[in-house]
Amino acid sequence: MKFFIIFILFVLAACSIKSNENGKTSGVEGNPIVLQAGLDPNADSDGDFVKNVDEISFGRSPMVANLPELTIHFLQNYKITANAKSVSTGEIKKIVIDTKIGRNNPNFKYRVGELFASSNAQRVAASVGRFSSHSTGEISIHDLSWVKYPDVDPVFYSQQVLWYKRYFDSPDFEIENLKITLENTAKLKGNGHYKTVKNLKLNFYFYNYETQNYEVVGSKVVMRHFEAGVVETFEVELDNVTSKLIEDNYFKKGEFIISEVADFEIPEMNTTYETLARSVKSKCLPVITTTPLLTSTSYVSVDGEPKSSTFSHILSHLYDKNVKIEDDRLEKINEFENNLPSFTHLKEVAALDKVGKWFVLTRPMKESYLDHKFTHADVIVLSYVTGQKLASQSVEKIYSYAGNLSTLDTFTLTPLGPISENGQIEFQLAPIKRIGEELGSFQDAWVSAGGSCGQNCIRSEFDCRISINLFKPIEPGLSLSPELPEFKRMFLIVDQQEFSLYQLWKDKQIEIQNLHSSIHIKIPDINKIKEIAPTEEAELSLKIVAFKDTVFHGVKLNSFTGRNRADCLPLLTNFAGPRGFPISVESAEFEGWRGGVNWNAIKLGVNKTYFQGMEVAITSIINNYFN
Repeated sequence: MKFFIIFILFVLAACSIKSNENGKTSGVEGNPIVLQAGLDPNADSDGDFVKNVDEISFGRSPMVANLPELTIHFLQNYKITANAKSVSTGEIKKIVIDTKIGRNNPNFKYRVGELFASSNAQRVAASVGRFSSHSTGEISIHDLSWVKYPDVDPVFYSQQVLWYKRYFDSPDFEIENLKITLENTAKLKGNGHYKTVKNLKLNFYFYNYETQNYEVVGSKVVMRHFEAGVVETFEVELDNVTSKLIEDNYFKKGEFIISEVADFEIPEMNTTYETLARSVKSKCLPVITTTPLLTSTSYVSVDGEPKSSTFSHILSHLYDKNVKIEDDRLEKINEFENNLPSFTHLKEVAALDKVGKWFVLTRPMKESYLDHKFTHADVIVLSYVTGQKLASQSVEKIYSYAGNLSTLDTFTLTPLGPISENGQIEFQLAPIKRIGEELGSFQDAWVSAGGSCGQNCIRSEFDCRISINLFKPIEPGLSLSPELPEFKRMFLIVDQQEFSLYQLWKDKQIEIQNLHSSIHIKIPDINKIKEIAPTEEAELSLKIVAFKDTVFHGVKLNSFTGRNRADCLPLLTNFAGPRGFPISVESAEFEGWRGGVNWNAIKLGVNKTYFQGMEVAITSIINNYFN
């Protein structure tokens, strides 16, 4: 799993300039950059500390702010370490969650973190996609710079929960020295206006569910220069991290930290990014554009005439003539054009990863976004979303965990949560131990053929057949695998209807990954098991049943035959008594000979009910997507 956090600051630059006869200036592709009427050549319309006339001379638009484009990759190689100290004994348990281990798994997937504004826009698009290409919503300041770490790989994540969550939940342990180490790369765009930046400041946050506020995890300054076109690798270590981040966010909701590029120094301008950005934001509107290739943030001036701050004018500053608006819809930007077919349910386009549609997200407004006069207080988010991306937007994720489930002598039923028609579920089972009794069953016989054994000696003739059932505590070692009998006693409950996991596996309706003694189960399409209506949800539970049986206990005389068959009875008592074995009441003709047995010396073997159950731990993730 590769964790990418990308913070992109848009740069518009040209390599050469030429003048037309009418005095207009054009860049390398011949697209004119015009100092519009009424625009003061000595002013700085976009707030980037460069005069309009100088912007023209550089081949740049005076209406689009020029900021350093710094790309930060927070790699998948992160590590969480802590000590779990026993309150009673002081013993230390080392906790290490290291994604380098997960990376070696062939099923491990690389995932890319997204800007808040971009990910929110895609969720909104999925919710209204079949009705409108424009939607509105509240967009906060931090949505423009904060980036969430992507979802943790479900298999790796589930393993960590089962291994370590109990230490954070239990009052028997104290968490100490919690640290997070992140491996990162940074690259300043090589062909931009800026040649170097230095002393990169990064902020890290998490959402505190107790206070319902975002709180700072830590801030780090990377004291080095970042030269244009050079990939720099560095490590960030966050010390004294609150355990709430791991306990409430990571383990309970699959969430990790939030990151932002807070500041860096720009030596060429003798200023900082924070100072430059503050000036730009006072005059410009942020435009966030997301395509399958990248996410970029541009700042377009809206400090001039109101007529120049319409949606079409703003996009023309960014993309010149490579924009098409038709039938009151954004149809095309550059090579990305609307080609997603119409649909009723998102699952109809879930397989379409090459075709998509433009969606526009703005803050609430009274008129059409095409008529609205934008100001620097507004935000525009442009998202080209493929059918596959639309269908993968999550409405909710439901996490569950049970650290010690026991069947005892019957069964255990564990709720997993509600699932919708487009939902997926993954859950992992870790064995703890087997419980109950183990039956040892044996067969034996005492046989004498009779006949002469010498002078005045005649052998007895008998044939005694016995069975022996003995019980002992079951061996606690437990492994889980589809081939083992324990798995055949597991059932998925969908709205009170029971389905054997073993049979679902045989029918290829579920996917199972063996993880040493644990198993990870994925159900990609619940409708293949039981169809769910588009507007409904089904309640999922996992049922684990104990094996239970009633059998005779002790030594059972199955049959006794032959001329001297009565000799079987003393043989039976002499065998059972010294060994302490009960004699079963199910023995052949028991009522006929039981009166001749000294039951003070021999145990009476009544039928015995025994069970074989298990204790397991389980964690599950239900991901319900938009319909």
